[in-house]
Amino acid sequence: NGTVGGDALVNVQAVQDITAPGMTLFWIANGNYQDLGPGTITGDAEVDVTATNISTGDMLVQILNYGGATIGSFAEVDMNATTLSVNGTLDARIDNTAGTIRGDASLIFNTTTAMTSTGDQFYQIINADGGTIGGSATLDVTTTNLSAGRSLFVAILNSSNDNGATGTIASDATINFNVSGTATVATDATFQ
Repeated sequence: NGTVGGDALVNVQAVQDITAPGMTLFWIANGNYQDLGPGTITGDAEVDVTATNISTGDMLVQILNYGGATIGSFAEVDMNATTLSVNGTLDARIDNTAGTIRGDASLIFNTTTAMTSTGDQFYQIINADGGTIGGSATLDVTTTNLSAGRSLFVAILNSSNDNGATGTIASDATINFNVSGTATVATDATFQ
């Protein structure tokens, strides 16, 4: 239970490559972790990662704002690279389950050449259990070639799986998924 009296920013700008053989985590955790109380960010929450090439083990790129937490303005995850290669699972999400984002929620992944993973790929904006997004919810993935070693899940979830309250998005909910070359998914590809 804490307060950031302005913006919460994770800004990683690499002129060359980012390489990490293990798990890589870029995130803002503002949720009610272990029921310690929800957090408050009075301004923006933004995770912005840019590099020429990114190669990692499992990769988590997330803003967690659940369980009564509040972001006073917009929430944005923005990843830009020539090539993104994940040896494991790629989990990109804005989780606003039972939280409040007073502005827009945007999850943007752009690569010029390829986006690959040996495991699952998740791109999600979760706004379930009474979550509120005061503006629009936009999920935008753009690449030339995409390869998922297991499943691909792309969704703006504004409902609940446990009979909880649905969420509210005050404006548009938009998914733009653009692969100009080849998309290869080993098992299921789900868009919702």
